Amino acid sequence: MAGIELFKHQVSGGWWPQRDSGDNAAACTADSDPQLSTYVRAGENVRTFLQRHPALQRRLGWVNPLVLTPGTVKLISSEKQSPSIWLTARGTNEIPAPDSLSEPQDCLWYECKYLVAQSRDICKPNSWVFYSDQTGVSIKSLQLRLYTELNVSAGHYTQVSRPGRIQKILTCPEENRAVAIIDRYDINSDRDTYFNMAVLHRVCDPEGHGQSVQIAVETVSFIFNAQHHCRACGCARLEDQHITQERKLTERTRNSLVHEPIGRYLVNMHALHNTALLREILPRELTSPIAYVADREAHHQERSAAMRIAGPLKRAGAQAKAAETRARNKGMKDNVQKGLR
Repeated sequence: MAGIELFKHQVSGGWWPQRDSGDNAAACTADSDPQLSTYVRAGENVRTFLQRHPALQRRLGWVNPLVLTPGTVKLISSEKQSPSIWLTARGTNEIPAPDSLSEPQDCLWYECKYLVAQSRDICKPNSWVFYSDQTGVSIKSLQLRLYTELNVSAGHYTQVSRPGRIQKILTCPEENRAVAIIDRYDINSDRDTYFNMAVLHRVCDPEGHGQSVQIAVETVSFIFNAQHHCRACGCARLEDQHITQERKLTERTRNSLVHEPIGRYLVNMHALHNTALLREILPRELTSPIAYVADREAHHQERSAAMRIAGPLKRAGAQAKAAETRARNKGMKDNVQKGLR
């Protein structure tokens, strides 16, 4: 892994301190300050090597952001396709067909592999996303807060940015329409007291069934990470699952946690991807830091006083144990030497 990261740094034009005068690379010296080190980087042929080999870029996980157009979708392979009308394509969800279709009954819907969000994230089924409820309003900025009122040319509209989980992605090429079926979730007003994170709960109808909605793929803002709230839902049941190796199931098994069918999740605030967007869109009271102690300085003084007492005792115990070990080893060595005589 370290070698791969070093290779990426070199071929992308990164600089590093020169170790000796024999580096055959482009150098950058700091003439104004002799105390600064001389930095070098790879030559032009090495830096342009990655640009001339797109296959190597893909293997390293680099994707040209210009290739990903927000609001577009990618179909699954033709072998797996099974185009159907809306009543069949939507599954068990009682969701009406999208509006403004010329022939909604005859339109065939194709399943998609992923959609591209406004942040150029690749969003697949089961991905957690934030999307806009107000269709037809272009998202000029991803820094939207929950329940934010926007001024548009047609009047005053309330654009609500909501969290949800993608269930299906469908497209109708004849109508040039692509939609995503989203399982609706909402955010609790209070964060979880144990994990200190925002909590998602499933939006249900009066009968307790989870609600879903179809949205235009252009309204998907960005992707985020969420994890099942096993602590609150009591997920403790383990099942043996076969381990997959090289895309084949093996006879080896391992215990896996089985989640309870409760729609309660935690917004993973420790995730690094889209962390700025996530904190912009969530209310401040759900993301602001909370101090562990009221008086930080007094807490440090208390802990340091305890360590000044425990530290010498621990070191004295370690020294006594080391002396005992040395004496025991010396005794064993003397006994061995006596036996040899």
